[in-house]
Amino acid sequence: MARSPDGAGMLNPRIGALVALALGASVLTGCGGHSGGGTVKGDRSGPAASAGPTGGRPPAPRFDPPRRFAEASAVIDGAPLAIADGVGYHYTDDGLAAADLATGQRRWQVTLPGAERLVTGPMAHDDPPVPGIVTDAQGQAFLVAAYFETVTGTGTQQDAQRTTVVAVDLSGRTRWTAALPADLLPRVVGGIRDDRGAAAVLDAGGTAVLDAGSGGVRWTAKDVRPGAVDGTTIVGVRRPGGGYDPWPSVGLRSTDGAALWTGPTLGSFMLDQPPDLMPAGPGRAILAGGDGYDHVTLLIDTATGRQVGSLPGVLHCVYDAKATDICWAPHVVGNDPELVIGVDAGSGQELWSLPDKASGRVAIDVTAAFHGAVYGSARHGSVVLDARTGADLVPDATVAPTQVVPGYGLRADFDGSPKTTVYPATG
Repeated sequence: MARSPDGAGMLNPRIGALVALALGASVLTGCGGHSGGGTVKGDRSGPAASAGPTGGRPPAPRFDPPRRFAEASAVIDGAPLAIADGVGYHYTDDGLAAADLATGQRRWQVTLPGAERLVTGPMAHDDPPVPGIVTDAQGQAFLVAAYFETVTGTGTQQDAQRTTVVAVDLSGRTRWTAALPADLLPRVVGGIRDDRGAAAVLDAGGTAVLDAGSGGVRWTAKDVRPGAVDGTTIVGVRRPGGGYDPWPSVGLRSTDGAALWTGPTLGSFMLDQPPDLMPAGPGRAILAGGDGYDHVTLLIDTATGRQVGSLPGVLHCVYDAKATDICWAPHVVGNDPELVIGVDAGSGQELWSLPDKASGRVAIDVTAAFHGAVYGSARHGSVVLDARTGADLVPDATVAPTQVVPGYGLRADFDGSPKTTVYPATG
């Protein structure tokens, strides 16, 4: 996932299967300036885009990490959120919107060219999209939106689909648009800053790197699905010959896409599908999939591709933006969680695991991890654990947030129209 400058600890509440289709060879260049974006509209019920960080309401105390939360203070009509400086940014069906965390009031919304059903479409239901936040060469943060657009044909020319990428300032002003031929719902992986300047990295059935200033395409690698960005290295998995063949992990140089290393090779047990690849902190990424008949989760060094640690099973993992990776076994909704493990991100050493029969402790359903705290729910309600020890920090928590930033816990809800409930921290 792309991380915001706040370092928000966020879990995608629904992990959809990604369709592994190649990125087209030809690419349309990006256009500079304000190109095709809709008019920025301020919400009549909320502050304008130029208002203060919380629209007049004092921000919540910056408890970091927050452990206890008050009753809900606001509901934002969107989810998931990309967060920067007390503002949440999210997709609408036809564009982007911004809302204050403290009040829930909308700052602005903008229509994106050709955008349709971005949050209510069938693919969005399984894998809810979130805009990326990256920085330009001057260090200014901006949003990157990427989505399918249907281009209506004329005469005998049939309709066609393409990926449209739009850069939007945090004030709602469109910087540039670009177009890529693609057959997969695109995803913003992250941003990079290197000798060539700043760029955004996208997964659109393959790797596409776009200049942050103009939207021009630096390079593409149609056979590599990117999963993490670390410094000037893009970590991905390379498409094999086909079928159930395993996918080798690779590190690509951000300036030109040259291969820096080839690491462990894993499969996914699904036809033409890549193994899971997740960011795991500075210098680290996690690869989870099949190694022959075994299921494994590997921690790898992003500078060399070397395996640093190994865990049994195909686990989903999230970095707490401090020092620890939290991994757990996906389970059927309604069943008890089977396994949760805390791993030191640097050494790959297992720190703790649940369940622990000796102490009578059960595993939890992890919803988020942030700055040394793990959030989730157990049989008797919501809990907060210590990421380094697994000990209960708050055994009687009132909410299990799906996203956490200093001062707030947020819980995304995708039943009906997506929305995010905001809980101010009290400790």
